[in-house]
Amino acid sequence: MPTPKFRMPSSLTSLTVQSGSTARIRNTTGKASSLTVHQRKEKAIEREKTQQEVDEAVNEWFNNTMAKANELAERFNKKPRYFLDIFFHGGARMVNTREKVNPHSAFLSMKSQELRDDGHVMSMLNIQRDYKEEYNALADEEREELVREYKENLDSNKKLRRPLPRGRIQDIANIKRNMIYLLTGLKARVGIEGFFCIVRNTPDYSIQPQWYFTTEALADYMKIAVRKKWDAHDVGIKIEAFAIAGCDPVNLLNTSKQKADYLKSQIRHRFESNLVEITGNPNAVMHYVRFEEDIVLRYGIDLVGYTYEKLVNPSLLSTSILPLK
Repeated sequence: MPTPKFRMPSSLTSLTVQSGSTARIRNTTGKASSLTVHQRKEKAIEREKTQQEVDEAVNEWFNNTMAKANELAERFNKKPRYFLDIFFHGGARMVNTREKVNPHSAFLSMKSQELRDDGHVMSMLNIQRDYKEEYNALADEEREELVREYKENLDSNKKLRRPLPRGRIQDIANIKRNMIYLLTGLKARVGIEGFFCIVRNTPDYSIQPQWYFTTEALADYMKIAVRKKWDAHDVGIKIEAFAIAGCDPVNLLNTSKQKADYLKSQIRHRFESNLVEITGNPNAVMHYVRFEEDIVLRYGIDLVGYTYEKLVNPSLLSTSILPLK
């Protein structure tokens, strides 16, 4: 039996290419050159700067919005939450609106309202048939005036839909579900554990604090990590009370002495933290009696903006709330 042999063709033809293999078209475009370490660092700095500018712009808008809500609340004797609801849900007024009103439609609508006010109820078809000549007799100026009047009636009768208690609770449930989805995906992708607690900050509706732990083991560990007794329900209730009080601990204190003691502790903490920050010494301690010798001369700094006449230990200050604030 003759031994099979393989022979390279002397010349490549179209038939040879087709019978030998499928022709491939290679991408001749070269890969983009990789960035250098310096270039990557510059781009990272640029992205960080842009993100910082975005955050600052958003924070500025939010602060201005909160300030405006407080201003309107004081002006109209309402709660800031009333205006915040209008600000953030006011977009509902722009949904399904018609920018241009047809004069004929305005005429039919207002004629129907006029008949109802007189105790007569007619269908739109009958109104269109019986009052066709009246509409045709209107001049252009009268039709424009009719449209303006119709729009004014719409604006005066338009009511903004504010979220009812049930709607707010449903909104919280939806957001909580989305947050759980996000945390679950993040846990699977990069490996994280955590928890969150959602509480209301207004007494306008009622809902229990909403807790979520990425693992039950973390919830059990909190009982060990916290020195005092940990109870998620009790902690949630306290956080809720703090939020409803405007996130101001002073509003949770009952007596004037409790409020004064809290404010004094905040003053003392502010002294200590600012001293550590300006000196760069984490062990720096505030001295009230020997302030000139132990602080001014030692660190070369001075106290600016102190509202009391004499510098004393905050515990010795008056219990009057207004000066402490």
